[in-house]
Amino acid sequence: LGALCHFLLLGILIDYSFFWHQNLVTLYVLIVLCFTPCGDGWSVDRLWRIYQGRAVPDADRASPVYGWARYACWAIIALPYVTSGLSKLLSGGLFWWSPINLRNKLYTDTLSPREYDWAFSLHLANAPDLLFSLIGIFTLIAEIFFGLVLFSRIARWIFPIAAEMMHIGILLLQRILFFDLILLQLVFFDFTSIRKAIGSRLASKRGRLQILYDGL
Repeated sequence: LGALCHFLLLGILIDYSFFWHQNLVTLYVLIVLCFTPCGDGWSVDRLWRIYQGRAVPDADRASPVYGWARYACWAIIALPYVTSGLSKLLSGGLFWWSPINLRNKLYTDTLSPREYDWAFSLHLANAPDLLFSLIGIFTLIAEIFFGLVLFSRIARWIFPIAAEMMHIGILLLQRILFFDLILLQLVFFDFTSIRKAIGSRLASKRGRLQILYDGL
């Protein structure tokens, strides 16, 4: 239902305004989740089963189906980043990262009417060209090599953080918000230790339970 409603809403917005690629990756992930046992994890379905007293899968038991399901979500997120970086080189050439091109893009987006009213890019008019070149190179590296998250655990620590930094920079310098892509980077991190730490802390605060038994 989430994927279907998101598809309809996104189609209406794109068709009647202009073509924009925000929230497209989210739609891809939702479609993938339709074919995975995503209800076994952190979901309303799991909470409802627990409330009804029904059995739920053990959260600490590893299973290949969950691993491949998670990997499918990683792939559907990583591939658009790689193609986005390659499309920059295809449309803008090998020197897409040139300061003239980057200044043009940042100033154009800043001067275009948007829902945010800041203009940080205009304050960089006197900044050296090296700064804009570094921004362009960082963007290309973060996108083209994002696919390494599918093969390297170290890359899953580096490139999601780099992508978040890139999207925050886009918001500040171009006033374009990719809120969905900022949040989607969290799927590459393992929060098991944090979850267990919070659970043990809550359990220690709860203290001992004293049970009165009447013998019957």
